[in-house]
Amino acid sequence: MSRSGLDSVGFLGFVPLFGHIVLAAIIRFFTFPFRTVRSTTLSNDVYNAAIRCAIHRITIAQSRYLYSGASESYLAHCKKANIAPQTVEVEGECGKIDAYWIGNPDAETVILYLHGGGYTIGPSTVYFDYMSRLLADLNDRKSRRSVGVLFVAYTLAPEGTHPTQLREAVIVLSYLVTKTGRSPSEILISGDSAGGNLAIALLSHILHPHPGVVALKLQRALAVALL
Repeated sequence: MSRSGLDSVGFLGFVPLFGHIVLAAIIRFFTFPFRTVRSTTLSNDVYNAAIRCAIHRITIAQSRYLYSGASESYLAHCKKANIAPQTVEVEGECGKIDAYWIGNPDAETVILYLHGGGYTIGPSTVYFDYMSRLLADLNDRKSRRSVGVLFVAYTLAPEGTHPTQLREAVIVLSYLVTKTGRSPSEILISGDSAGGNLAIALLSHILHPHPGVVALKLQRALAVALL
């Protein structure tokens, strides 16, 4: 995944952002008594103002400077968990798409996960840590079907324009069905934030194919969508 623009950021690139955040917090601090719409406490009101300012002002390059790419986060998670990385390179129309296994690749049920991040930033290690804990809980009982997660590292925007992300999600889902021999009924589609939007787009595409993306015909329905 490309992370263009990072070299031009650095620490000094955050000075204007920090300045705006501090100014927003100071203004909120002194105007708190005169506001009719505000948080219940002064500290919460100032904190919320600072967060709103940061979200409004931060650039894509700054966000990527703070958050590692998908590959870096996945490898860091594997190192911390002392497990071997299991990366899959799925051949797509415009090159290879990276996907990362969490848990057993031969699991009976697979969660195809699409991460959030506004389509512009990659997942942090928190995603992979959470998925590992989730799988530990789901696979705790032997009476249940085993579950694994395939995490899609779709191309980020603005490098990848619409419908690049949808196209890649379709290709990875097709890979699960055709290359691993899984029935669609053994596959769960899941995602958060932008990933949730992409999951819905994927389901919509199956029913009403996007003209710019290869149609995907499934012989059976997918298990479920978790958003």
